[in-house]
Amino acid sequence: MLLEASRVLGRLFFPRPYSLIIFLLAIVPLIVMAVLARSRGIYQIEGRRTDSRPALTLAFLIPGLALGFRAIDDMHMLRWEPILLLTAICALLLAWLLIRSDHCLWRRPAAVILIVFFGVFYSDGLVAALNALLDRSEPRAYETVVTDKHMSSGKTTTYYLRLERWEP
Repeated sequence: MLLEASRVLGRLFFPRPYSLIIFLLAIVPLIVMAVLARSRGIYQIEGRRTDSRPALTLAFLIPGLALGFRAIDDMHMLRWEPILLLTAICALLLAWLLIRSDHCLWRRPAAVILIVFFGVFYSDGLVAALNALLDRSEPRAYETVVTDKHMSSGKTTTYYLRLERWEP
């Protein structure tokens, strides 16, 4: 039992096969949205206790959060501004589609704000993963010169380097 739990945790932190795991994390919230839209009110996304309809909240939120955290942990962007714009557009589109699928959300603005917040994680993860996995360009190496270095110590030791510009 303990060995199986360690395998599951290992898959969360070191997913293999990586592309398949990222694809599944990206597609599950979209499937949830399709089920919600096609159910015509049978399911809900919000997860209120007073509502008798089954909630799809965890199936929507958990993969989106995992995808967002994978993007934060795995992908280090030099230029994040284009991704930020696409993330905002995707998050707003996602919230709009969810509101159209579950009409009860209009009455609860706090739920809409939370959905937009979690939609940002999902959208950021989706855009960053697509950017990284679909990038087929050749890597380039840049040479630079270290102009200054220093160390800061306390509870932890941190090393700082000042570099000359390396990008043309």
